[in-house]
Amino acid sequence: MPLKAFTTKLDDRTLKALKAVSARTRIPQSELVREGIELALRRHAEDIVSPALRGEIEAILQEDRGLLNRLAKA
Repeated sequence: MPLKAFTTKLDDRTLKALKAVSARTRIPQSELVREGIELALRRHAEDIVSPALRGEIEAILQEDRGLLNRLAKA
């Protein structure tokens, strides 16, 4: 997929840290920024699940754990 330009501002401390990590790992700063954005998007994607749905999922998982424990003892 072709990349598109994106401009943002960083404070001096963050920019210095980005440059240091890039120099140490030899990973371009642009790649580190893209990786950071991907991590943030994944982390916040979890926020999309409503508390009600999260509760339903947890209830199903708890039931499955109980069934698996009973099967393991059989």
